[in-house]
Amino acid sequence: MSPAVVEFMEDLATDVAKQRAFREAPEQYLADSRLPEQQRQAVLSGEAEQVRSMMAEHSSVKERPGAIIVVVAIAPDED
Repeated sequence: MSPAVVEFMEDLATDVAKQRAFREAPEQYLADSRLPEQQRQAVLSGEAEQVRSMMAEHSSVKERPGAIIVVVAIAPDED
């Protein structure tokens, strides 16, 4: 697995324009990324465990038993 997945997910989590582009055309957004096919498929699957496992391989942040994960959802812009 490529460590590019951590950078990809960090960028997606923090950049509103990238979030919008991903939301509008996820397959195209991923095709334009540096991620290997296996990682693209994991992201597209929407399965949190696949993504978490993939990122754990390349992140200095490790899960701790009993830790709480907070997910922030961003509503789409009303145009």
